[in-house]
Amino acid sequence: MLNRTSFYIIFFIIILILLSIIEPSVKMGLFSAVLITLFKYVDTFLHELGHFFAGKLVGYEIERVVIGDRKPIFSVVVFGTSFIFCYGFGGLTVPGTRVKISKLRLSVFALGGVFFQI
Repeated sequence: MLNRTSFYIIFFIIILILLSIIEPSVKMGLFSAVLITLFKYVDTFLHELGHFFAGKLVGYEIERVVIGDRKPIFSVVVFGTSFIFCYGFGGLTVPGTRVKISKLRLSVFALGGVFFQI
């Protein structure tokens, strides 16, 4: 059975397909919207991956990396870290608390996302 979010997404896609039959320019807008959404999702993933690698570099145990900010779609465990992929945008990398947190380590961890995107 479909949940409400899935129903609205499918309904929206059907409406866009029907509109694209009537007005061909809707196809280009739909294609652009899909590309922008995919780019944003991949960009967020790369940013959080930068935090992950920077955290590992300074000795943090990374508990989880969350991509998106809504309901989870799926998750995988890589090197003991849970990667959770959700609907929506945004991200979060959660370091473990077993290692002493210093200003230098925290700075490298925080800047890792930015430097990984460059």
